Amino acid sequence: MTAAAAAVADATTERVATARRDRAVAAPHRPSNRHGLAALAGLALVVTVSLFALGSIASRFLATGATPLPDDPAASSTAIVGVASPSSSSSPSASQQSSPSEPPEPTENPLDAAIADLRAAIEGARGGGDLKGKDVNDLFKDVADIERAIADGNVDAAGEKARKLEDRVRGLIDKDEVGGEAGDRLLAAATTLARLLASG
Repeated sequence: MTAAAAAVADATTERVATARRDRAVAAPHRPSNRHGLAALAGLALVVTVSLFALGSIASRFLATGATPLPDDPAASSTAIVGVASPSSSSSPSASQQSSPSEPPEPTENPLDAAIADLRAAIEGARGGGDLKGKDVNDLFKDVADIERAIADGNVDAAGEKARKLEDRVRGLIDKDEVGGEAGDRLLAAATTLARLLASG
């Protein structure tokens, strides 16, 4: 090859290389599609995992019957307070369980009550019924004899003495030794005691 031909060949090679560089510089840079697809695939995976996790939590709450607490603290406290134990309303209070039932009051013996009423009537006749002291003492002695017979278990004798006392009171009223309300009360008390002993 001659020197002239070699020079022409070198010049041609240089022009081709220069043209290729110019096209490479002029062509815009296009990002690789592979990187974009990889990013989209990763995002889709994250979304899928998140949805799966939320679905699992929701199904767990539904299965256990629990209710998720709201974001509002006041609402959450209201919801917690509103849940009451089913057994708390039916169970009795501690004060009701610990308080024992009060024992019934003892009932007074009818005979004791009748004798006490008769003694009070004798005292009332002495003060307001003009009953003499000797008659008052005799009536109190009769009452004492009746109590002694009752204590000995001799109810018949006590009943007989009570009838005699009743007759004594009637005699005092007939003689006007005692009268008015005091006499009526004295006779009623003596009659009540006599009837109780007669029925017992």
